[in-house]
Formats: sequence, structure tokens, C-alpha cells
Amino acid sequence: MPPDPTAALSGLGFELVQPSAGEASVHCVGRDGFRVQSRRPAMGTLVSVTTIHESAALGEDAIGRAFEEMDRLIAIFSRYNETSALSVLNAEGRLESPPPELALLLSAALSYHRLSDGAFDPTVAPLVDRRHTDERAHRGPAGLDAEAVAADAVH
Repeated sequence: MPPDPTAALSGLGFELVQPSAGEASVHCVGRDGFRVQSRRPAMGTLVSVTTIHESAALGEDAIGRAFEEMDRLIAIFSRYNETSALSVLNAEGRLESPPPELALLLSAALSYHRLSDGAFDPTVAPLVDRRHTDERAHRGPAGLDAEAVAADAVH
């Protein structure tokens, strides 16, 4: 699971209030417009989507579609959902019939890797995982040996 981004705030006395799913606030903007905003947890944080439109109902509909698209993409790209296409690729080292969004992203990542002579590396998951493990153990990332982690990740 990703680290809880609200943990530090809780320690300072802040309280996280989770809105109900689908809860939206609607405010008039100008003479003929509405500002519609909805928030909900996603990807380990609180996601907010706001529309400004002459129709509050159309604004709410657009927000609903935006959250549906986020859910669809999270199902493809999440490293924390073991059934996502990205997690399957990471676990098995290959993926039959990847979703077009993942294939496009990987193609672009490989292009940037080549263009940067390897400075951009899309295969950093083992380093990120190791850093989170070290931080949870209160060791910090200072002694992180990228080559050793990469060697551990190669099967």
C-alpha cells in the first residue's frame, strides 16, 4: 500500500473528513454559472474535481465521468492493485495483450529512455519500493545502493 499522505497532518492535530461518495458542492458563479466540486479518496490521497458550467447538472455529470475515467486508469496503472495490468507486467515480466494506454505509455517511456541515454529510467519500481521499506524502518534512503537494488530485482 502507498504511504498515508495524511499521517503527518494527523500528528499535528488535523482531522481528515472523508466526503460521501458522490457528494458534490454547488455554488453560483456570476449570473448564469455554477461551480460544482466533488472530492473522494483515490490513489492514496483526496482527489478533487471542479467544473464551472451554466448547468449544474452537466457539471455534476462531467465530474462523475471524470471519476469513472480515473477508476478505469487506476485499474490499468496502479502498482498497489495486484490485478492491474502494470502489476501483472511487473510481477511476470511480460503481459499478453496489454491495454492500449499501457502500451502507449511504455512506448513513450522507452523513447525517453533512449533520447536521454538512459538518464530517464522507467524501471525504478524496485528503488521506490526499497526506499519506502527503508523509510518505514526509519533508516532513511541515505544508504540506498541503486545498483544493488537493481541487481536484486533482476530474476
